[in-house]
Amino acid sequence: MNRLDEWSRRVLVPILEGRNPETDMIQQEGGVAILSADTDKIKEYVFESDRLPEIRGASMILDGLNTGWPGDGSPNIREIFAAKGLPIGNKEDPGAPSCIIYAGGGSLLALVPVNLAEKLKADIEALYPRETGVATITCVWQPIGVDEVQGRLKELMARQSLLLRRAKQEKDQRPFFEAIPPARRCDSCGVRPAAEVESVPELRWLCWPCKKKVENSLKNLWAEEFLDALLSGRLDCEPTKYLEKINPAELDSIQIAKDLEEIAQASRDEKSVGLIYADGNGVGHLVEASGTIEVYRRKSEILHTAMRQAVFTALGRHLSVAQNIKREIKKGKYEKVGAIHPFEIITIGGDDALLIVPGDRALDVAITLGRMFEAGLKKHEEFASSRATLSIGLVIADRRNPVYFLHSLAEDLLKSAKKRDRELSQTNQAPAEGTLDFLVLKSQTMLSTDLSDLRSHFPWTITAEPQREKAILTGRPFTWTEAERLKRSAQVVAKGLPRSQIHALRRALRQGRLMGSLFYLYQWARADERRKALLRWVEKEWGMQSTLVPPPWVKLEPKAGYKRYGTVWEDIYEILDLVPRLGDEEWQEIRARIREGAESEVK
Repeated sequence: MNRLDEWSRRVLVPILEGRNPETDMIQQEGGVAILSADTDKIKEYVFESDRLPEIRGASMILDGLNTGWPGDGSPNIREIFAAKGLPIGNKEDPGAPSCIIYAGGGSLLALVPVNLAEKLKADIEALYPRETGVATITCVWQPIGVDEVQGRLKELMARQSLLLRRAKQEKDQRPFFEAIPPARRCDSCGVRPAAEVESVPELRWLCWPCKKKVENSLKNLWAEEFLDALLSGRLDCEPTKYLEKINPAELDSIQIAKDLEEIAQASRDEKSVGLIYADGNGVGHLVEASGTIEVYRRKSEILHTAMRQAVFTALGRHLSVAQNIKREIKKGKYEKVGAIHPFEIITIGGDDALLIVPGDRALDVAITLGRMFEAGLKKHEEFASSRATLSIGLVIADRRNPVYFLHSLAEDLLKSAKKRDRELSQTNQAPAEGTLDFLVLKSQTMLSTDLSDLRSHFPWTITAEPQREKAILTGRPFTWTEAERLKRSAQVVAKGLPRSQIHALRRALRQGRLMGSLFYLYQWARADERRKALLRWVEKEWGMQSTLVPPPWVKLEPKAGYKRYGTVWEDIYEILDLVPRLGDEEWQEIRARIREGAESEVK
C-alpha cells in the first residue's frame, strides 16, 4: 500500500465518515487542504455562437471536463486527481471513497494533502484553456484543521467562497487570439481568425475552439442519459407517452436537433420555442450550512439527482419523439428526418438547469420541473424541514431569435421570479413552493429596456395620476399553484369564449381600470347564461368578486403612494395558443363544474 492509499484510509475516510483521522498521517503529507474551483465567465464561451450545435458542443466539452471519468475518452479533472494517486471513487458506486466531495455545474470541491494542493491547482487551471482554447477555471485552496471540517464547516466554506471570488476578480483576461485585418474571421463566433475548414453540413471556416465545439456537438449526452432513465423506469412518467410515435426497434435512430427550427417544428404552431432557466433559491446556503463534509457530500448528491430526475420527468411527461421533421441540408434544399428528440438540454448543474423545448409545451415542462425538483428534495430528511424551492425564468419566442438573446432575457425573468420567492419567504407562506416568470416574445422591439422597467410602463401598467392609482395588467411572477390555475383558465377561456371577444377585452383593459371594467361588465350583461357562468368561474378562480372593486380587477397592496389594481386577463390572453387544448370529455367535465358553481350562487 503506497503512502496516498494510506492517506486515504487513515485520513480521508475517517473525515468523510465523521470520525477523527490519524494525526501522524496528516503531518506526513503537510496537513489537509480544501480545494475548490469554478469556471470563469462561462456564458461567454457557451453562447459566443448563435448556432445550436456549437452551443451544445461547448456544453458537452465543459461537462466532460468537470464530471468526466478516466477512460471516457477525453481529459477531465478526475484524471488529474487519479494521476496523483488520490482516490476518485467509482462511477458505479457513489459510496466509494473519493477526495472529490462535489463536481458538477462547472464547480469542484475536494479534500487533498497540502503537499499536492498547489500542483493540483496548476494542473486544473491549465486543463481548461488547453482543451477549449478560450475557457478558463479558477482554483483556490487553503490548509484546514480537522475541527473545521467536523464542526465549523459553514465558516470554512464562507472563507473558501471569499477566496474564490477574490481570485476571480484578480485573474488575468481570457486567452487572446490576435485577428489582424487581412485574416479571415471564424464563420461561427466571428471573433477569432479562422484556422480550419468544416464541410459538414456546409462549408465553413472555423477557428480552433469553434471547430472543437462542432466536433463535440455530434452527440448529446444529456439526451442519451434521459432516454436511458426513461427506458429503465427511473422516472415518474410512462415511457410510452414519449415514445408513442416510434417503433421500439428504431430507438437508436432518434437524432438530436440540428437547430431551433427543428425543435420549433414539434410545437403546435411549428415556429416557437421555449427557453427554460431554472435555479434553486438559497439551496447553496443550505448545502454550505452542513455541519460536516459527510453531510455536505450527501446534500450535494441529493441535489444532483433531484435536478436530473426533475428535468427528465418533465420532458418525459409532456413531450414525445417528433417525426417527419424537415431539415435543411443545403440552401433551399430539405430532407425529412425520421425522428428527433424535441428538446435541447444545454446544462444541468446541482440546483440549476437550462433547456430548450417546443413553445406550446414550455409552460407545462417548467411547472412540472419545479414541482418535481422540490418534491424530490422533500423526500430526504436533509431538506424536509427547509424552504428549498426553485425559481424559473421562461421565455417563449420565435425560433429565429438567437439563443444568447433568449438566455439573457430568461436571466432577467429568473431574477424577477426569485424576487417573488424572497417576498413569499418573508411571509412564511406554507406550504413553500417555487415561482415562475415568463414572457411571450412577440418582437425584440418590445424589450428596448430591462424587464422591470418594461412592466412599470404602458402597456403593462396604466397610471392614472389624478387618482394616484395604477392598473397592472399582469399577475406575474406566479407560484406553481397560480401557474397551473392560469393554464387551466386559459384552456377554459380558449374553449368557451370567442377569440374576438378576448382580444377586445384586452384592448379595453389597456385604456385603464374604468374603461376595462365598463367593457367587461357590458359584455357580461350581453352574454348568454353559459358564457356568464364561465366568466363567473374565472372571477372566482382569481378573486375578482369583491363588491368594492368591479371585475376584472382585484385590489393589490398599495405601493409608493399609489393604489394598485391587477388583472390576469393579459396573462390568459398571452398563453391561449401555448397550452394544450382541452379534449371534449375534459371540457364537458369542467362545464359541469361551472354549471354547478353557477347554480349554487343562485341558491
